[in-house]
Amino acid sequence: MDQEQAARVHWIVDDITNPSAVLQVQNVKVWHDRAVFHFLIEEQDRQTYKEMLKKIVVSGGFVIMAAFALNGATMCSGLPVQRHSVESLQEFFGDSFKLIESLNYTFHNPSGDTRPYVYTRFQKI
Repeated sequence: MDQEQAARVHWIVDDITNPSAVLQVQNVKVWHDRAVFHFLIEEQDRQTYKEMLKKIVVSGGFVIMAAFALNGATMCSGLPVQRHSVESLQEFFGDSFKLIESLNYTFHNPSGDTRPYVYTRFQKI
């Protein structure tokens, strides 16, 4: 991303388990979570995250989620992670978001290690 593109991005720093700044943002059309949700190992933290998405993502907007797959890492950067499947993500988000598509993806680290992910795209109902 060059400087001109970066200038168009609205960067937010917040505690996703106790959001305040992010809740000030409205009319989000696309939320892309590349590697946050799988760090939310407590059910209450995941519920808070979902409630936040329900508030800020517009009806018809999208949530793109990448999380460690069931056969993925159990730890990342020294922290425990919650692993997911398409079905578990669909069950969790399904009351407010419709699953549009999903895929399994294996990331290859420069060291040669592999990290299986599940990617999903949900649309807010």
